[in-house]
Amino acid sequence: MITPQCPSCQWQSSTEVPEGTTIFCEECGSDFSAEPSWMRTGVMERPVFPAAGDNPPTQAVLAQAACPTPLPALARGTADMMQAGIKPNAGLPPFPLELSLSFNYVLLAGAHGNCKYTLRNSSAQTVTRIRLILESDAFEGGAITVEHDPLAPGALDVEPIDLGQLCPAVHGQIILKCTLEAGTPAGIRTAEGKLPGVPILAPTASQQDIRLQIGDNFGMGAESLNINFGNQETDSDRLHRCLDNAPDRPVTLKERSSVFVEELPHHFINSLQMELMRVPVGTRSTWFCHHQVTQLQWYKITGSTQEQQLAKKGSHHCGLDPRMPVYGMNLEEARSFCEKLNQHEQGSGHLPPGYHYRLPTEAEWRAASGPVNYSDRELQHHAWTMLAKIDGPQLVGGLRPNEFGLYDMRGNVFEWCEADSPTPEKAPVYGGSWYADAHGGDLEAARQGSRILCPTITRSSRIGLRVVLAPRL
Repeated sequence: MITPQCPSCQWQSSTEVPEGTTIFCEECGSDFSAEPSWMRTGVMERPVFPAAGDNPPTQAVLAQAACPTPLPALARGTADMMQAGIKPNAGLPPFPLELSLSFNYVLLAGAHGNCKYTLRNSSAQTVTRIRLILESDAFEGGAITVEHDPLAPGALDVEPIDLGQLCPAVHGQIILKCTLEAGTPAGIRTAEGKLPGVPILAPTASQQDIRLQIGDNFGMGAESLNINFGNQETDSDRLHRCLDNAPDRPVTLKERSSVFVEELPHHFINSLQMELMRVPVGTRSTWFCHHQVTQLQWYKITGSTQEQQLAKKGSHHCGLDPRMPVYGMNLEEARSFCEKLNQHEQGSGHLPPGYHYRLPTEAEWRAASGPVNYSDRELQHHAWTMLAKIDGPQLVGGLRPNEFGLYDMRGNVFEWCEADSPTPEKAPVYGGSWYADAHGGDLEAARQGSRILCPTITRSSRIGLRVVLAPRL
């Protein structure tokens, strides 16, 4: 037997109950399971072993006492969760949203119901995908789902909710279950709470009944309530009674123990009109931009033009056009572009929860590049190389895409990638380029989809970048 304590508001029951019993908190109205103190605090009491002379515990027993779930099982469980798009939320900041509800319109059984909800983003980052779900036996049409626009840091928003037709047979004090989903850089975080003591009045309730029940529910004197009768009509021709200045009722939210990352559609477009195509990579998926980053996209994110970029190298351009691939950046500048793109998309509410932009890994690039070997005839259809007798980069998307809908994977400019085995001095580039070098190395890289290792400080008119969108690991 244990004395239950609410994990949300620390209310403690005066009665001992068996471990695992579900308790209703009289303070905040949430349900919780009666658990030992070490489960609530994360501090496990020292296990009690048999006294001297008794059978000593084995190593397996000792390990089990220290960790109720065997370590190999924990590792397997975590791996399974990651593959399923779910990951533990340990170490994350507090849940970013605060929720409260107010009932300006009295809820009347059998009539149409309305209320308002207030959301505040208490975090330092924009919350993108927001969904509120309300559940109650009183909702004749089932659970009510509300999609909310992204909220900037510190922003507060108040919106109405149409509760639909209320069940004629349900009235009295009900409990409203609230589920709130928030899209964050880590993924979709979910919190739950309950709002107890929400009054639904019988259709025959008198004015005095309304004043008493509403006054008791909101902690207000019944006679001081300003209630207007007959200001609206419901779908069922009953009077829709209105309560002026109803107070907000905060919902105590408890976050679930995992973060979910949703699968994106096959074809995704961001706020820069970058089109990203899904490419299977082993058991996971990565979304590749369907062409190399253009000079216009580079300028929009970094504020630097192609000419300004080349000025760092002290060389002249070999092609200027907003629709051409940007070139001449080193590895660190390519990575910096990805980070700035993340900030731009997060701020505009277009970064999918749990995803981020980065350079592709070598394994991802090889999976997206198409057939292992291209003939020269195939290259002329799919890639800008020395076979086309050109003297610089060409407009992106001018030739045929590969099987994944990706353009210029084997030519135009090389693309920086993250190395399988990174070193500080060198990094791989893939894809071939327009350049006709004396040894034909660029053409051979295009034919085979092979890599060339370059110093990370290299700035070349033959090297650009392509971004991918992938779940954060």
